[in-house]
Amino acid sequence: MQTIITDDSQRAKPNDKWFRLIGVPVSVLPFVFFYIREYGFEWSLVWLTFGWGLITTGLSWELLRWWVFQARAKYFQIDNTGRRVLLTFIGYAVLTSLIQPLETWGLSQIDPTGLIADPTPRVYLTHIAMAISFAFIVGGVYEVIYYLKLYRLALTDAEDLKKAKMQTELDALRQQVNPHFLFNSLNSLTALICEDPQKAETFCE
Repeated sequence: MQTIITDDSQRAKPNDKWFRLIGVPVSVLPFVFFYIREYGFEWSLVWLTFGWGLITTGLSWELLRWWVFQARAKYFQIDNTGRRVLLTFIGYAVLTSLIQPLETWGLSQIDPTGLIADPTPRVYLTHIAMAISFAFIVGGVYEVIYYLKLYRLALTDAEDLKKAKMQTELDALRQQVNPHFLFNSLNSLTALICEDPQKAETFCE
């Protein structure tokens, strides 16, 4: 049975402002450590790589976040979780593989310190692997949160349907009981009129 929840892609949008504010700097730190290991510790190198990482990772995060919502808009139902996850993570891999080499190359070109050499294939591949790993981790968090919200919404909708069904059954039962109650009351009243008119009058009141 397919559970359909109207406009779930909107109802389950994440309130992820703090996640982004914390997640972007944390994602940049491994790249900073990579450059320190490659070229030695220099404060100018640290600030350069960290600052460049904040800008490029922030932009990449927004792009991947946009892709998340495209996948959700296409497969927003809880029954389509498998397809949504597959589409989402394929997009992560493709977009990250295209963006990360540009980020790595761009940093080597704007380097005012002269400490960063032209990237080698090893550097490119290492950065791509690191970026995809972080994209998958972050994407996994987004997907778990989204799935839990969908599941909660589905339970709420199911409970609402159950209550509506019970109310309908109760109304139908009342419609069946009320005529019988009235019929029985009139029968009792008829009997009382003959036996005890005073009680019959009290019964009517």
